[in-house]
Amino acid sequence: LVAAEMHAEAKPYLEPLPMEGEASAQLRIRHGRYYLAISRSEEDLKIKRDHQIESADLFSSVAEDSTVDATERTRSVTLLTQLLPDLPHTWTTTWRQRVFADSGEVGQALLSQLGSQARAQIQNRASNPANRLKILQSIRIAVDTLLDQIGDDIGPWQASIDALAIAFSDEANLSLGKPISLPANRHARQMIRPRDLVDATPDQRWLQAIAPSLRQACALATIACAARADEPDRAMDALRALVDDPAVDISELASVLISEWSRNLDPNRPDDDFFERRIVTASGVFFSSFGGQRSAPLTRSKQRRSLRHLGEVVAELREMKVPDLDWAALVDAFAASHSQAEVYLREDIEALFGPVDQLPVEVAEQLAKRMWRQLQRNWRSPELQQSKGTRRTTQELQQEVERGYQLGLLLTAYAREKAADSWQALMLAGNLRFDLAEYWHELDPDLERYVPQREAAFARYSDAVRIYSEQFKVGNEPRAVTPHIQWFISALGATELGF
Repeated sequence: LVAAEMHAEAKPYLEPLPMEGEASAQLRIRHGRYYLAISRSEEDLKIKRDHQIESADLFSSVAEDSTVDATERTRSVTLLTQLLPDLPHTWTTTWRQRVFADSGEVGQALLSQLGSQARAQIQNRASNPANRLKILQSIRIAVDTLLDQIGDDIGPWQASIDALAIAFSDEANLSLGKPISLPANRHARQMIRPRDLVDATPDQRWLQAIAPSLRQACALATIACAARADEPDRAMDALRALVDDPAVDISELASVLISEWSRNLDPNRPDDDFFERRIVTASGVFFSSFGGQRSAPLTRSKQRRSLRHLGEVVAELREMKVPDLDWAALVDAFAASHSQAEVYLREDIEALFGPVDQLPVEVAEQLAKRMWRQLQRNWRSPELQQSKGTRRTTQELQQEVERGYQLGLLLTAYAREKAADSWQALMLAGNLRFDLAEYWHELDPDLERYVPQREAAFARYSDAVRIYSEQFKVGNEPRAVTPHIQWFISALGATELGF
């Protein structure tokens, strides 16, 4: 019956536990498995909890008995580890404090079992994410209790702490869609959502206790998981804990924080809040089931909120003196914070990056490139403006588009001042001027404004190609067709030339 896992049915045949003296390890384990089996079918929660505690007391008595054979002690720890997530917090806290004290033989066995379970589960393609999450939560609690007991005296616990950190990193990277140490056909198919995993992430103490060679990888997984889950404060806590640590690349950690968190800054993404889902109908009724267009005021409000939060994070990164901020990630985050219908404002750029005339060249160029692409499509589209509920008139839309072109040209002008030997800013200026000319021609077929603007664009292309050729000849630029082909494509599309 026991071999068939029919522990409840085996009870009538079990030797009873002695009233006095110590029962054998095997008998205690069998009675523990009996109580565990009947707890699973018990509907009364109080009785169920009592049976679980009786089972845990029997398993722990074997695990902590130094006179018992090592095999039976290990078996008891294995059974108890599976039961821990269902036990009362007071019982588990007291037990963990006890087993992590002194030599900690049982504690070491517990951590080993948790690590083995985590590894076995992630290697099982059919494993349940909820079960894997429970194991990770148990790991986090166990490590917290261990560090409460031992403080900074890691000593013999180092290998266990590192192994559990690797187990967390693998699960976090699987959740984030990043590479892990297992082949694709050897890991779980279903992932734990980052928002569920975030409570199991290592805290400051655990990160600092991990071996230096593993700390960067675990910190990256921790920060990425918290940022993806829209928990920037948790991510910043982890970053702050390691800012002065020579074993980590703080710039890479900050870059991951910004790039992962930027996914949550998009004001165009769906929101579960009813009031964020409201729409405007012709009758003024704000219910999503009635049709109508989306409410722009809420999108703009979310945009302002996203930009404010991003600014606060960047300000703290600067205060921490993070070297080599990832400007590309910051520009992506800035762009992600905007509604698809809203042209960038100079004051928003300056609030995040500083005065436009002092921007690093790469920032000015990336912002100008973003603006050029959006001005070609979304920002000038009346259909998009209507779908986003901006309610701008045709004249107001034209003013916004022209303001966008002027801001983009201003950014390229400042970039050219700082990098006279770079062709990229000139090429972007040519693109912006050419597209502005074509936009004017769409509004008014008269060529009076069009021709000077188109000529100015081609002059920028000419200068860009000249500078590229000069830099290529001296070995400062790789071979590329972009400078020439952009000019060629624009010439083909020029309305006045009629190719």
